[in-house]
Amino acid sequence: MESACKKYWNGTMLSRVRYRRLSRLLALWIAVSGGVAAVAWTEDVAAAPVIAVSYDMPNGNGTATGGFFNYWDRDYTGNGSVAPFSAPHTNDGEALSGGLGDLTDGVIATQDWFFVESAAGDGPYVGWQDIDPRITFHFASSVTIDTVTLHLADSTFSEVEPPNNANIDGTNFTIVNPVADVPFSVSFSGLGFTGAELTLELRQSGRWIFLSEVTFDDGITAHSISTPGQVLLLGMTIVGLGVWRRRRSAVLYPSQYLPSSTR
Repeated sequence: MESACKKYWNGTMLSRVRYRRLSRLLALWIAVSGGVAAVAWTEDVAAAPVIAVSYDMPNGNGTATGGFFNYWDRDYTGNGSVAPFSAPHTNDGEALSGGLGDLTDGVIATQDWFFVESAAGDGPYVGWQDIDPRITFHFASSVTIDTVTLHLADSTFSEVEPPNNANIDGTNFTIVNPVADVPFSVSFSGLGFTGAELTLELRQSGRWIFLSEVTFDDGITAHSISTPGQVLLLGMTIVGLGVWRRRRSAVLYPSQYLPSSTR
């Protein structure tokens, strides 16, 4: 009897120790693998930017048009309509075509034009006076565009204001002049545009228009897709749970060590 009790006690304690170790390992495994799988299925991906390969427009104006500085797209990579036709483009209003410049360089002005522009015309803004600039953006192939964002200057005391409205691919959008005289951005969403060429026209407010950047996105928010490895990891976790439950039942009820009432 003593031997049977000792055997039952030792076996039960050993099983409990193994059970605890197994439980801890499985808990860690479940937390890590299950967490990875959950993230893989639910992680959001932001709307993708749409990149222009070139744009055409009239060059900005400057001192020749009454400006304090020159507000050109000086280092525009395409051709100008005035000799020598290549950069630097230092002629007010000349037609620029086939290149990229300040409006797509990723530099968004965060300061008032007075602090970042100069007579050299190499600042982040392109500025126009007394014209409604028409800008045509070209893409490598047909694209879908949901949102266009304009990054503008606003400095009423120095006669710089946002345009009254923007015409995007034939549709007019009103631009409200913010109360604060600081650089700001305005977005137009739900455009549903599809094509390889998009036209933007800014309608004058009677003062200078300063634009530092134009961005586009497709408005599509996707979910990441689990890789085969992540799916396998999730499957292994489920199998592990089944094994754990079977081991747990065997440990809690070790029939081989239970004293029989008939013995």
